Amino acid sequence: MGDGMNGVHILAYTPEWWPAYQTLARHAFRPPVYQDRPALLRWLYEENPYAPNGPTDLTLAVTDTGQLAGCIHKLWIPWQLGGTYHTVPALGNLVVLPAQRRQGIGRALLAHHFQREPYVLLPNAAPGTDQVYLDFNCQRLAASRERRLLTPLRAGRRWLSRRIGRASNAIYLPAQPGQQSWEGYQLTAQPEATLLGDLAAQLNGRPGWARPHWDGAGLAWRFFHPLGPRYWLLYRPVPAGLAFAVLSLGPRRGYNIARLVAWETAGDEAILAAANRLARRLGAHFMLSYAVAERFPATAPTLPQTFFYAQDGQRLPGYSLQGDAADVGFEAYPPETSA
Repeated sequence: MGDGMNGVHILAYTPEWWPAYQTLARHAFRPPVYQDRPALLRWLYEENPYAPNGPTDLTLAVTDTGQLAGCIHKLWIPWQLGGTYHTVPALGNLVVLPAQRRQGIGRALLAHHFQREPYVLLPNAAPGTDQVYLDFNCQRLAASRERRLLTPLRAGRRWLSRRIGRASNAIYLPAQPGQQSWEGYQLTAQPEATLLGDLAAQLNGRPGWARPHWDGAGLAWRFFHPLGPRYWLLYRPVPAGLAFAVLSLGPRRGYNIARLVAWETAGDEAILAAANRLARRLGAHFMLSYAVAERFPATAPTLPQTFFYAQDGQRLPGYSLQGDAADVGFEAYPPETSA
């Protein structure tokens, strides 16, 4: 068996664990559950051009009796750190069964990766768990998590429906936009190689000593793969390059949630307002966005925290991240993406 502590062993995922993992996911996450789909593991670990180890990067915590007590996922992303390039995993979906939570299993799952990876991003540390990450000498990063109400009346009606137990209508992005333009911008779910290259160049021009560093093939996997969450690209060439917004849409806790996962105005500030109006037109109640930069104020303690771990203890002198580094947006998985 793998690393052990207090009767619990840390193991790499293998296919025989699939039924137990699927059961754990269905108990751990609020419905609708996306983490129990074979498509997710294939997209994260087999189709990801940056994932070095395949599905074995899904890490399990197993008791002496053979019970699957917890797990944690990795999302491998290409980064630039100063003048060097690395693949940095973002850890997420840390799950421990309630009956096992006082055994230190979550800490053991984190330690397993900290012992093996030179760098790790932790984008969603639960409020109140800060000390666990600080004990591992992680650097707290300043993050902005915005939630914009797009449709007050529809959101209010949805809230009332939830209160009386009425089922809600989940909305997902269609596989293809029904139109190729929106308010003077182009719209696509399958950008061609040249456009992907332009998108990568614009993303790689973001400031910051530490940031993701993409190429076109990587972006095709990250945002436009048939097994991944569904995204649309809203864009327009401008004198400074490419103004764009990458959007997702799906149901979360009874509401239809749009996510602004990556964006760059390139001097065209109107594109963000256009993205909000597009999401509203599609039926979203809220627009969420996530960004990390040293210029932001400290994240409120009631919100999820973002940490960065370096084995050598170094601190990032500057950083610039958006959701492309970590925000999968599982609610954007349409029901048909299950194979």
